[in-house]
Amino acid sequence: MQKFDYDVAVLGGGSAGYAAARTAAGTGLKTVVIEGGEDVGGLCILRGCMPTKALLYTAEVMHLPATPAMGHPRRKT
Repeated sequence: MQKFDYDVAVLGGGSAGYAAARTAAGTGLKTVVIEGGEDVGGLCILRGCMPTKALLYTAEVMHLPATPAMGHPRRKT
């Protein structure tokens, strides 16, 4: 059996896991992140919040040229 010597083990490499690991490591604790999936990042980063926000932002930016904005200095109203 392999032995490991860490002060803190963080389960999951998502947003909260990353923040917890960074905080622990920042205080000088020897830290390890244990991720069960193939990709580190968690649901929010890989398939949830972040991709959704990126898609919504892209749609908004693509919509801007076709929509006149009241009082916008770069557009004719």
